[in-house]
Amino acid sequence: MNLVELKEILYDIVSAFFTEASVVWGEQIMPKLEPPYVTMKLGTLQRTAFPVENETWERCYHCTIPLELNLYTDGRMVNCEGNATKNYINTATSDMLDFANYAESERITDSILTNNLCIALMGNIRDLTALENDTMYRYRAMAEFEVSFVDEASGEYGVSTMLYPPNDSGGGSDKMTSETGELIETIQITYKEEDEDEEQSIG
Repeated sequence: MNLVELKEILYDIVSAFFTEASVVWGEQIMPKLEPPYVTMKLGTLQRTAFPVENETWERCYHCTIPLELNLYTDGRMVNCEGNATKNYINTATSDMLDFANYAESERITDSILTNNLCIALMGNIRDLTALENDTMYRYRAMAEFEVSFVDEASGEYGVSTMLYPPNDSGGGSDKMTSETGELIETIQITYKEEDEDEEQSIG
């Protein structure tokens, strides 16, 4: 699995839960969204120094990367004696906790296990609610999840798993992805017999 595939899977998981909210990747130019909406951002990738190799010379690296989610919501409208008021309860932290329970549920864990993928909440869910325009609060909650996955490298140049070379930054080529490397199937070992005289002298 590469990072592009990972981002697609993570987006599907988040958007499948927040069906009534807009889900977008952060740090991109976009129009201002109306709550509720969720922004996603991947942090610093960590990869093990030593891979696991199989019999076909494919290398597997264990990787972890933090996923930051920010949830913006209007909260829940307060009802008083059956009548709606203009006041809202901040539900951002509670709603984010619901997603954490969903992401770590048996159904989701089993479904992503086929991709050697694991998602777990890291630390606390932070309430980052702030006063906006001096008239209303912007309800916001932020949580970080640790995402574990396996990065696969194979071929002569280690990029045979690249689907559409070159990549979006101009790296790699069709030649690099097509070179699979030679696999040594058998090794023939010959032994040189020592002369009987030499064996007797040694004995």
